[in-house]
Amino acid sequence: MIATVHCWACAARSATNHRCCAPPAVQDAKAAEYAAYILQRNNGDVSTVPVSWYIGHVPVGAEWDTVPVPTAGNKLTPRQYQDRWMKRYAQLIGDPSAWVTGVHDSGALVFGLPGNPVSAMVTFLLLARPAIDALLGADTVRRRAIAMLDEEYAKKPGRAHAVRCRLELRDDGWHARTTGEQGSHVLTSMLGADALALIPTDSGTVPAGQRVEIELLA
Repeated sequence: MIATVHCWACAARSATNHRCCAPPAVQDAKAAEYAAYILQRNNGDVSTVPVSWYIGHVPVGAEWDTVPVPTAGNKLTPRQYQDRWMKRYAQLIGDPSAWVTGVHDSGALVFGLPGNPVSAMVTFLLLARPAIDALLGADTVRRRAIAMLDEEYAKKPGRAHAVRCRLELRDDGWHARTTGEQGSHVLTSMLGADALALIPTDSGTVPAGQRVEIELLA
């Protein structure tokens, strides 16, 4: 692993970098392969991953809108390549736009779930399960309640969060604490989870002591 990273770093500094000549699918695969290394170099900024692979560094000034190798098969500027890659990334982490329903030729209802495991589980619980309950004629009443968060939950406005949490019933009602790290790839965040705390899209950081809506898992 150390040797691989070292070779990539040397290539990134080379003026004769040929990444942009590779087919888009190959570029995507390689960007994902070295994502962890690129993120470490750029303080966790996900948007640096595609461009760092594409041209070997984060573009500066006019580089953003200049095709690296005009004679190559892929004639995308770093900005265009970044935009395309980030849209795919949004789907992989469970962006609502990735949710797709349809009907198979057999007549079966099809639910499209995100690729990351926790995103798939949460999407199923919030969207697919109620639909299946309705098809079965079961009770479709939402399994929801209100709980007080016993710890601060950091969040930026712009995306709704379904926070995996453990519940405790006290004299003043339900109290919730997160199950730990909440990344959509972190399967352990589902261990011992009693509910999903539903934080709205326009909400920022939720302070400890604030009451939030929860979706009960049991």
